[in-house]
Amino acid sequence: MELIDILQFIHSIDTQSGSSGGPIFEKDSIYILGIHKQGSEVIKQNYASFIYPIIDSLNNNNDYIEMKYYDLEDSIYEGEFKNNLREGYGKLIYKNGCYYKGQWHNDKKQGFGVEYLENDKIFYQGEFIDDVYNGYGRIQLKNGNYYIGTFFKGKKQGKGKIFYKNNKLKYEGNIVNDLKEGEGIYYWDNGIYYKGNFVNDLRHSKGTTFNKNGGIIYEGEYAFDIENGYGRIFYKNGSYYKGFINK
Repeated sequence: MELIDILQFIHSIDTQSGSSGGPIFEKDSIYILGIHKQGSEVIKQNYASFIYPIIDSLNNNNDYIEMKYYDLEDSIYEGEFKNNLREGYGKLIYKNGCYYKGQWHNDKKQGFGVEYLENDKIFYQGEFIDDVYNGYGRIQLKNGNYYIGTFFKGKKQGKGKIFYKNNKLKYEGNIVNDLKEGEGIYYWDNGIYYKGNFVNDLRHSKGTTFNKNGGIIYEGEYAFDIENGYGRIFYKNGSYYKGFINK
């Protein structure tokens, strides 16, 4: 799944003519993530809408009361309440100018929402559980890069992609506790890339480094982000070295 904007996403689930309006379930779950809209045979992509904004537009429950609420941090909440708790859809403006717009449940951010910086630029858009990022989302990183993928208890975790600020792919693969961990592919901005295992954000164990044309530069063992152990180094003239490497 890939986010298009705060309302739509791309999915790869097989569909047939007449599938529009069908539910899109989260993998291995009964949780409905969105509603299928349409597919494109040309680019082989399917488009869907997130379920939360749809529920929002249909929600006319009289238990929700429109009002403003000032919390202890001098933030301003404007939106829906139920039993004196934030419930439904609302906007929370922080004293530093940043703000959140989205779903609430039991006085906490829950469901789909968007966090904005003080200049109205989107910082995070995606799913929340109990006030923290949890589920699928997109977050802007401090260095200008951004991440699209899954979160767990406020941290990047699971499958995801990191992009350079110029939208070129930097990393795709597994992430644990905000760090690259397990199988993944890392792309340098010069076109060279590594495919293999990561431990604690570093290349470690077995992997292969390729040049920008897909030719192998090195394949073998890595230790703490450097080539170390048994492997093969390939040279431009077509020859290669096979054996132990210790850098």
